[in-house]
Amino acid sequence: MNMKLIVPSSLDEISLSKYQRYLKEFEISKSQKDQETYLSIKIIEIFCELSEEKAKQISYDDANKVVSIILQLLNQEAKLVQSFQMEGITFGWVPKLDDLSFGEFLDLNNNIDNFDNIVSAMGVLYRPVTEYTKDGKYRVEKYEGDKYHEILKDMPMSAVLGATVFFWNLGMDLVKSTHKSLEAQVNKMSSVPKANLRMSGDGLVALPN
Repeated sequence: MNMKLIVPSSLDEISLSKYQRYLKEFEISKSQKDQETYLSIKIIEIFCELSEEKAKQISYDDANKVVSIILQLLNQEAKLVQSFQMEGITFGWVPKLDDLSFGEFLDLNNNIDNFDNIVSAMGVLYRPVTEYTKDGKYRVEKYEGDKYHEILKDMPMSAVLGATVFFWNLGMDLVKSTHKSLEAQVNKMSSVPKANLRMSGDGLVALPN
């Protein structure tokens, strides 16, 4: 190899933003005459941070080796990452999923399977650690929507993939139970005759005593 090439050795070294670029190029590659060649060049461009021109200068054998290494990383089994650091901030996995508010749940559930906007789900699951307790646990910052989205766009893919695997394998019970609970509340409210509802002083709908 005639140039210095930095190849990621773990998912910790691959950011969410780079992975999102890769997914977009993968879709574009489907319309290319030689999909495999196009995608191989883009993989080297994105994950090794090279221009297209320099990516094309790599020998055929070396390019294949690099692409193989990166694809193996992206396809490896992901485990839950408890915490990671970015820009001097320690982001920790939210301690209790069942304590999520309705708004937090919506942001999580609506975006966990959408890589275009998965940072919204990551913002719910990973938040700045505010305090460590004596028993070795910690507390995280209150959720404030997109406050940390710009930082989290470059969070490690080890955390992103680990979180999605954990959520879908172990968190679906939470989704199902919460969804059923919300459905029950909606059905209950829709069955109450309108004449029995009145507005309380703070503008919320309230049932008469």
